[in-house]
Amino acid sequence: MILHHLRVERFRGIKLLDWHTGGRVVCLVGPGDSTKTTILDAVEIALFPRPFFQFTDADFFGADISAPLRIEATIGEVPAELLKEEKFGMYKRGYDGQVRDEPLEGCQEVLTVRLTVDSNLDPAWEITKDALGEPKRISAKDREKLSAMRLGVEIERHLTWGRGSALNRLTDENDSTGTMFVIAARKARETVAAGDLAELNEAAKTATEVAASFGADIGAAKVGLDPIALSLGTSALGLHSDSVPVRQCGLGTRRLAALAIQQHGTGREQVLLIDEIEHALEPHRQRHLLRLLSSDNGKDDRKNGQVIFSTHSPTPIMALDVRKVRIVRSVKGETTVLSLPANLQPLAREQSLAFLARKVVVCEGKTEEGVVRGLESFWADRHDQVSYALIGAVPVYGGGSKAHAVAEGLQSIGFKTGLFCDTDVKSVPSSEELRVKGVAVFEWEGKMSIEERLALDLRIADLQELLMLALESIEDDGQKTARLESLASRTNLSNAAKLGADLTQWLANGLTEPELRAAFGQSAKDGSWFKNLTEGQKLGNIIGKALPAIPNSSLAKTLSALEGWTYG
Repeated sequence: MILHHLRVERFRGIKLLDWHTGGRVVCLVGPGDSTKTTILDAVEIALFPRPFFQFTDADFFGADISAPLRIEATIGEVPAELLKEEKFGMYKRGYDGQVRDEPLEGCQEVLTVRLTVDSNLDPAWEITKDALGEPKRISAKDREKLSAMRLGVEIERHLTWGRGSALNRLTDENDSTGTMFVIAARKARETVAAGDLAELNEAAKTATEVAASFGADIGAAKVGLDPIALSLGTSALGLHSDSVPVRQCGLGTRRLAALAIQQHGTGREQVLLIDEIEHALEPHRQRHLLRLLSSDNGKDDRKNGQVIFSTHSPTPIMALDVRKVRIVRSVKGETTVLSLPANLQPLAREQSLAFLARKVVVCEGKTEEGVVRGLESFWADRHDQVSYALIGAVPVYGGGSKAHAVAEGLQSIGFKTGLFCDTDVKSVPSSEELRVKGVAVFEWEGKMSIEERLALDLRIADLQELLMLALESIEDDGQKTARLESLASRTNLSNAAKLGADLTQWLANGLTEPELRAAFGQSAKDGSWFKNLTEGQKLGNIIGKALPAIPNSSLAKTLSALEGWTYG
């Protein structure tokens, strides 16, 4: 099955959502309270496979029960038995990128499940079609054939033979679950002997194998009696590794084992929902899991079922094709889910943290990124020790000449985007074009690089500190001398390098301050003195200490404006 379209009205934090999922693998990314989890909840509840769900007033947007909450899920690849005329055949609709009330040529046949809850808190699940007017009730048994599997906090139940668990559905393929449970119940009064529960142990063997393929080592699992599981609301029968219940394995192993079991056989044809897919998994296990979920046996793109998951980790964003990533935004209850433009693929690979931010400061080069990072503590001092990281602002490397285009792309998908850049090179799009589109651009006066701006605005004592930083960043004495001679060669003082690294001596021996500043800026730029994150961050620390003494400089004004926007 595949969820093509989801419409949510007045459910929890969502006043309105109208979303076409657009793929079999969907990664939901967004800051806290952007309603990612609520989206997963809405899908799960719309397809809830039990007769009753306990709703409260808190399930209504703003706890306002004056109008009903409604969730509509349009599902494709529906089991054939549900499309029979005596079932819901008359309610078939079509989907071709839009929901069509009739299954027109070129459309996939779909059903739309509508859940409505009124002020009496009585849920009604129905199949709807506009042309027929009156919807038709769908039972819990039929919803179970459409149901989405949710991997959440109740991992343990998926490792036992309980109703709706992944392990139970694995066994259901043998169509003899009832018989096996009768046998198990009888034997439980004495002992659970593996030889007497051959079918369950066969399922346990399969579970062991598929769990291993997902990176979860649960040993040679077999069926065992787990009385404690009863208190967890699951089943007394569960997977055991030797005599230890698999539910006592590490959280990451339990999650992977449950996922592996669910994805085996017909489970792979379901809609799988996962909140925070990275939870309890190291990056390498996240990558392996994502490869298996996104493909058929690790090769071609997935062709059956669907996986919709949320993440707060940069790893899935880095590992996935950006076509699988969706940015979730919520403004006054209006939730939007946006696809990423293809030109952001490099940023996703190299700067995936940007997609987890509330605000993104796109920094033209590594120097600019380092400066912003180096200023973090100075800015926090002026904001009651609140760092910009705490408020969700992230500086990212924009890729030099690509920075303007990166900022434009992030702004287009709803990020509050700032651009911190030099003014010495013409850019496409231009800074003015970006401002028109809503990007906050921070650049200084004059067509110059950051090194040239620093050389003009900082005090000589600060330039001395920058020079020492540039020399200390290299270990070879010969290279240090070469760097100093390179600076001297741009001045009219031929013996400047022989005077050592003390700039006051250069000035005392006839070099003018304007000459020194011009030479310093050009040397630092051409020599790439600070063109890496480490040196850029040290540069930011020096600038942070120097700014109070030069409040009216172009440098100070630009950085002050950037600080104000970041904290605004």
